[in-house]
Amino acid sequence: QSLTYEVRNFQVLQHPERKQTEVRFRLRFPAELTGLQLYCKSRFDYFREALIESLIDSIQTDAGWTRRYSQIRSASFSSNDYSPFTFSPLRAQEFRVLIQNGDNPPLDFESVSAFGPAHNLMLRFPAGASEQQYYLYYGNANAPAPDYDIHAFPTKIPKQASVLAVGEEEQVADVHLQVDTDYKSTKWIWFVLIPLLAFLGLFAFRMLKPTE
Repeated sequence: QSLTYEVRNFQVLQHPERKQTEVRFRLRFPAELTGLQLYCKSRFDYFREALIESLIDSIQTDAGWTRRYSQIRSASFSSNDYSPFTFSPLRAQEFRVLIQNGDNPPLDFESVSAFGPAHNLMLRFPAGASEQQYYLYYGNANAPAPDYDIHAFPTKIPKQASVLAVGEEEQVADVHLQVDTDYKSTKWIWFVLIPLLAFLGLFAFRMLKPTE
């Protein structure tokens, strides 16, 4: 089962000096891809070598921004084969495909589709959970892994589970662990007692010091 991701900023750049066609596209957000499909508008027969790359980062120089790419795989692109390009799972947001035209007319493209594996999150709720409201938080790299009983019974997970109705995704501020209320209620006492005890100790020391 695969999931198709929304593509934005689709561009086709022709580089006649390099006899090359460059196809750039960007996903809405970083995603794990396992393949992509190019849709060519050219109607003549062709057989070209292609190189698929993902954007690593961009570096600002005196001449402007320089993009750095990492090679994913090389492939052949032919009018006789409309199979998608597949590769090992890779997480990125921006990609490009470099097509070598040689002495042939450059190719033109109308769109691209990007797809990756669909991950399912299986949950077991207690009785009466339909009356409760639950929240799923993500994005904290330091959060501990969850520990539920369900991981010990993989064979008992139903193949056809009910699908949850989820609400809109919301951006939230940093979530901090709640401090114990008893500690919070007594914490201010120590801030008062420590200076007071220090003052009383100093006063008692001066009272006991013998006078000349």
